[in-house]
Amino acid sequence: TIILIENPALIITSVVAMSNTDASSSAAPAAAAAASASAAAAAASNVASQTIDFLTMARGLKTTKRTGWVRQEAGPQIESVADHSWRISVMAMVAGSASASSDDEKVDANKCIRMALVHDLAESAVGDITPYCGVSD
Repeated sequence: TIILIENPALIITSVVAMSNTDASSSAAPAAAAAASASAAAAAASNVASQTIDFLTMARGLKTTKRTGWVRQEAGPQIESVADHSWRISVMAMVAGSASASSDDEKVDANKCIRMALVHDLAESAVGDITPYCGVSD
């Protein structure tokens, strides 16, 4: 199961919302305030659980070797998908910085970096598939 958290800031928002709940100043009865706080805690717990699941899944990229290099028997220390994603992310950051100092069309560096960071996440579940793996379209 691949879990993609669209907005990791939701965790922070949920925690802040829970800490700002003040049952004593609420016009609602104490039971309703407790139920609301309980629901907020459950939602934050669910988001936290999904975040941990996502990070655990992403951790799998560290041990997933790049298939092309394995097939080529490129050596004893074959690059992992995480190695590849990190390098692509740094390249996106550098390209974005170069674009910011250029008079040409600007590149959204933040978007490029985010895309580079997540572009291979599915490979933690399905592996690094190349055209030579025989997987159909």
